[in-house]
Amino acid sequence: WWNVMVAPVRNHAGEVYRIISVSRDITERMETQRALKASEAKLHLGVDVAGLALAELNFTSGTVHLTPAAARMYGFGESAVTVPRELFHSKCHPDDRKRLETNIAAAMDPYGKGWIGVDHRISFSGGAVRWLRVRAQVTCEDVGSERRPVRAMIVAMDITSEKHLEMELRGNEQRFRQLADSMPQLVWSARPDGFWDLHNQRWVEYTGLSLEDSKGTGWTIVVHPDDLQILHEKWILSLKTGQSYEVESRYRRHDGEYRWFLIRAVPVKAADGRIVRWFGTSTDIEENRRLGAALQLANDDLKHFVFSASHDLRSPLRTITIFSQLIQRNDTQLDENARKLLVGIEQTSIGMSDLLSNLLTYAEASESMNLTVAAPVDCQQVFERASAALAGVMKECNASITYDPLPVVWMSATHLDQVFQNLLGNALKYRKDDEPAQVNIAVLREDRHWRFSIRDNGIGIKREYQDQVFKLFTRLHASEGKYKGTGLGLAICRRIVEKYGGRIWVESEPGQGSTFHFKLPAEEMARGAASGR
Repeated sequence: WWNVMVAPVRNHAGEVYRIISVSRDITERMETQRALKASEAKLHLGVDVAGLALAELNFTSGTVHLTPAAARMYGFGESAVTVPRELFHSKCHPDDRKRLETNIAAAMDPYGKGWIGVDHRISFSGGAVRWLRVRAQVTCEDVGSERRPVRAMIVAMDITSEKHLEMELRGNEQRFRQLADSMPQLVWSARPDGFWDLHNQRWVEYTGLSLEDSKGTGWTIVVHPDDLQILHEKWILSLKTGQSYEVESRYRRHDGEYRWFLIRAVPVKAADGRIVRWFGTSTDIEENRRLGAALQLANDDLKHFVFSASHDLRSPLRTITIFSQLIQRNDTQLDENARKLLVGIEQTSIGMSDLLSNLLTYAEASESMNLTVAAPVDCQQVFERASAALAGVMKECNASITYDPLPVVWMSATHLDQVFQNLLGNALKYRKDDEPAQVNIAVLREDRHWRFSIRDNGIGIKREYQDQVFKLFTRLHASEGKYKGTGLGLAICRRIVEKYGGRIWVESEPGQGSTFHFKLPAEEMARGAASGR
């Protein structure tokens, strides 16, 4: 994901003689938002890493509630405030109001996408103008026999500085320094020999060093001593090879605190291939690292709980099962109703034990992934073992399985076996009653990936459930009592496939069977995927 600004540079005659493009990598911000998707919507949208402000419009009451950041941005003060909708919209600049109203009208269509994406100006008393980038999602609900919009979540970002820079870049190349000074990152440039000769104002504000003291190797004084060697070695390597530079390091702030930064630089080359300059940015990733550490800690706690609960609960469940069986065999005084109850107890305890086993398998799929080193695995051999384990079920349903020649992939054989067993087992379980189960496995090389497609002729899956089946404990036919299971098999498959850098999805129509696809990187890409390298 990139945030891109492009503008022409004109000479005195008004002719365009150069195009300047400034791109900012915002991938980490987008990934952070996806990682926090399970959080409360307001917190998810209100993360202020990029100067975002949040407001909620209530169509029923005709009011807009603004967070403190939004109130400041729209000129309503320093605290959260609720204002009439008309007053909120009146802030829009007159020249932009018609365009904004058109976008709002389209978004309020109860059968449309309900999405607004627009840049517009807002006006303040005294003639001040501010540019905002506004994104909004309208939510509709059924009210009686009609479907009406009930609320809209609005996210706004002040892009006034960006708009000003776009206009200034039309002047001349000297404006680049003003652009660099306005960026949230620490921006720098270096000569072809590696001499750092320019830093932006953000660097000065963060480090407390002057621009002059930062030139050459002066900037290294803010680098954490433990990071200096690897930072220097990678910089020398990039200077020798001309490859892009990327390293993580800690920078000391002016108050003495160290924060983690992602440092990147790319070479600018002349027509003959010579490097004429290096342009780089240093992006603060301290919060992302803390978030990652917190998520890892939460995952570790969850895995430890699952391991402990599985161990502590499976033993008494086995005892319940054994005692139920012993009573059934040895107590001749039991009537038929009592025996049915004992059978129910036995089956419930066995099912609970199976659920704990699958939970443990799901947790181990993550735990072992961090310890497993990918190795070449013959898919043919793994498939034969998986199908042999299902031989009894295949015979019972008179199933037939056909398959393409299977390739070699780089992953754990145990993980691949789990994927095959779960997908094949589902294909056999959800078969039709009136015809034998038929399963086909197709394999296709797509660029740098292998795509496996396991197609069956079973009962199929409705379109609205095709994403849900990969979630934990999802069982579409649990109420029917016909298809036994714990709702963890496909979740385990997704966890494994994604850990190796692939993805898994399903295509299906009710009554027409299902095709489960999963993609795994080819051998040269997957060597370090399991360990996250």
